[in-house]
Amino acid sequence: MKQLIRIILVLSMLLGGVSWAQSSREMTRIIDQLVYKKLDEQGIALSKRLDDEAFVRRIYLDVVGRIPTLAETKTFLASKHTRKREVLIDKLFDSAGYVSHNFNYWADVLRATTRMRNISGQPYIQYIKDSIRENKPYDKFVQELLSAEGAIYKDSNGATGYYMRDAGMPLDNMSNSMQIFLGTSMVCAQCHDHPFDRWTQMDFYKLAAFTSGVKANRNNANRKDPAMKPIFDLRKDARSDPKLNRTSRQFFDVLYASVNNNGTGMIYLPHDYDYEDAKPYDVIKAGVPYGPKVSLSYEEEKKSKKKKTVRKRKNMPAPGQPINSRHAFAEWVTSNDNPMFTKVIVNRMWDKYMGAPLVGPLLNTGVKSYGANKELTEALMKYMQSTKFDLREFSKSILKSRAYQRVAISEDLDPKAKNYFAGPVLRRLTSEQLWDSLMSLALEDPDSKLPKKPKMDTRQLIYAKHVKMAPDKLAGVIRDASKDSKNYFKSLSKEANSMNMNTMMASMSMTATTSPDKQYKSLKSEYGKLRKQAQKANKKGDKTKAKKLYTEAKLLQTKMEEARGQMMINNNKKRREFVRASEVESPARASHFLRRFGQSERNIIDGKSTEASIPQALTLLNGKVEDYLINSKYSIVNRSISEGKTAEDKVKEAYLSILSRQPNAKELSMFAQRFKKDESQASKDIIWVLVNSNEFLFNK
Repeated sequence: MKQLIRIILVLSMLLGGVSWAQSSREMTRIIDQLVYKKLDEQGIALSKRLDDEAFVRRIYLDVVGRIPTLAETKTFLASKHTRKREVLIDKLFDSAGYVSHNFNYWADVLRATTRMRNISGQPYIQYIKDSIRENKPYDKFVQELLSAEGAIYKDSNGATGYYMRDAGMPLDNMSNSMQIFLGTSMVCAQCHDHPFDRWTQMDFYKLAAFTSGVKANRNNANRKDPAMKPIFDLRKDARSDPKLNRTSRQFFDVLYASVNNNGTGMIYLPHDYDYEDAKPYDVIKAGVPYGPKVSLSYEEEKKSKKKKTVRKRKNMPAPGQPINSRHAFAEWVTSNDNPMFTKVIVNRMWDKYMGAPLVGPLLNTGVKSYGANKELTEALMKYMQSTKFDLREFSKSILKSRAYQRVAISEDLDPKAKNYFAGPVLRRLTSEQLWDSLMSLALEDPDSKLPKKPKMDTRQLIYAKHVKMAPDKLAGVIRDASKDSKNYFKSLSKEANSMNMNTMMASMSMTATTSPDKQYKSLKSEYGKLRKQAQKANKKGDKTKAKKLYTEAKLLQTKMEEARGQMMINNNKKRREFVRASEVESPARASHFLRRFGQSERNIIDGKSTEASIPQALTLLNGKVEDYLINSKYSIVNRSISEGKTAEDKVKEAYLSILSRQPNAKELSMFAQRFKKDESQASKDIIWVLVNSNEFLFNK
C-alpha cells in the first residue's frame, strides 16, 4: 500500500509540470519507481544489484568507452565515500574520455568519415567532438547540422559536413535525416508509397522540398565576381596543362568547397511518379507528415509576357528562389511539439546505456509507439525537455538509477525481462571499446594522447594559408606550386604532421620526455669506459683495481637498465598506433583491429556490428594482444604484474587490471601455482587467458 501511494505521488508530480525533476537525482528516483512498478505488474523479478567491482568496470565502459586502469579501479574500490558511485559518474562525464567515446557513437550515427570524396572530413569530425566537449544542447546540435551553409573549411563551420557527406544525393540525405532525428523510416517512400506503413511518395517529396536547391559543391568559385578573373584564366590554361590542372584542383577543392542555398521550399516530382494526386514534374510545395504545421513565405513569381517553358528531364534544378526553408525544417524537426524528436533521442539514450530501446527500433520508432512502459517514456520525454536537451544531465539520471546498476540480463534467457528492464541487457563490447580497453592495459594513462586542439591536415592548412589571399596573388601561388607540386604538397603535409605532433606531445602528461634517452646513452658510454679500464687493469695484473672498476661498472649497469626501462616506457607512450579509437582515421583501414571487430564502414546509419567471427578470434590469439601486452614487458599490465611481491599478489594484480575484480579462491590457487613454477610464462599466460575470456569481451 505504501509503495502504491509513492507511485501515485510521483505520477501526480509528473502531471504538475517540470518542477518535479530539477536534477538527475530526482529523475533517477522516478525512473526506479516506474520501472519497478511495471516489473511488479508483470510479475518479473529484478536482477541482482551490481557489486562495486562490476560497477566500476561497466561505468567506465559506458561513459568513457574503456575498462578502468588498475589505478582507477583501486582508487574507486578503496573509497569510503557514501555516494562514491555518483561522484565517479559526475567525474567521468567531465573527462576527455567521455568526448572520445561519444564521438565514436555519433560518428557511427552520422556516418562521419575522415575522407569524403575529395573533401576532408576532418572539419566535420572536429565539429562533432567540439559539440560533445562543450555539451551543446542536442536540439541546437541538430539545428546546426540541418541549417549549415558556407565554406567547408571555414573555422567552426564543420557542421556543413552533414550535407557534404551526401553531396549529390539530397533525397538520400532527407531520408537519413528522418531516420536519425525522428526515427521515421521513409526509405521506401522515396520511390513509391510505403507498402507496410502510412507514408506515401508525396509525403516524402513534400519533406524533400524543404532542402530543395541545396548544393554541396567542392569547387564553387563565384563566376560573377570580376576580381575572380585571374582564377578563371588559370582554369582555362589548366585545360591544356595537366600539372597545372592537377595542382589547381587541389587548391580549388579546398578554397571553394561549400554548402550553398538555404532551400527553395519547392521541388519537382520525379519523372516516374505514378499516383492520381499529381503528375510527373509537378511542382510540390514543402509540407510535413505530422506535428505542427510549417508556414513558408514564398516569393511571388514575376509575370513575364513570354511564357517560360521548362524542359522536363531527370535531376531538374530546384524550382523557385531560396526562402530559407531549411531553417524552417530544422525548427520543425527540433520543436517540442514534434511528437517524434524528443521521443527518439530518449529512446536512443536509453538504448545506449541499457542495451535495448525503450520504445522501439531506433530508426523506425513509430509515431504512436511508447513502448512497454508508456509512463516511463513520457516521464523521460518530459525530463529531456526540462533539461533543454542536455544529454549529459539526462544520461546521468539513467546511470545513477538502481535500474541501471543491476546485473545484466541475457535477452535469450527472458525476452520479457528485457522489455521491462529487470536489468540492462548483456552486450558484447564494440570494436572501439575493445581497442580502447587494450590501450588501458598498454598505457598508464590511455587518455593522455587525446588532443586538446583540433588536428590539422594538408587541406585545412591550404585553406588557412590562402583563404584571404587576393585572387591574382593566389593564381600566382598555384602556378608556382604546379612546377613542383609533389614537393610543394609534401612540405605542406610535413608541416601539418609537425603541428599535430607538437599538439599531441604538449597534451601528454609526461615530464622530460627525452631525459631517459639521454640518461641511458650517457650511462652506456660511461659503462663502456669503466669496462675498458677494468680490462686494462686486469691485463697489467692490478687485480684490486680491476675488481673495484668491475664493481662500479656493475652498479652502473643496474642504473643503465633502469634508464633503459624508463626509455622504453616513454617510447611505448609515443607509439603512433597507441591512441584511442577516436583518434584513428574514420573508418579505420580494412585491415585494422577496429574494422575486424565490427567498426562501421560509415556507409549506413548505426552500421557497427558486435557479432563474433573467426578473424576476431585469430586477432586476439596472435595479434595485438601478443604485440602490445604479452610480448611487451613495458606495458602497464605487465609491469603491474611484475611488481607483485608474491605469486598471489601477481594474480590479483592481473585480475584487477584486466577484469577489474579480485580472483576467486579457485582462480587464485590455480594461477599462483603456475607463477611459482615459471613466472615469466605465467605472466604471459594469465594475460592471454583473461583478455580472451568472455568476461573481458562482454559488458555485464
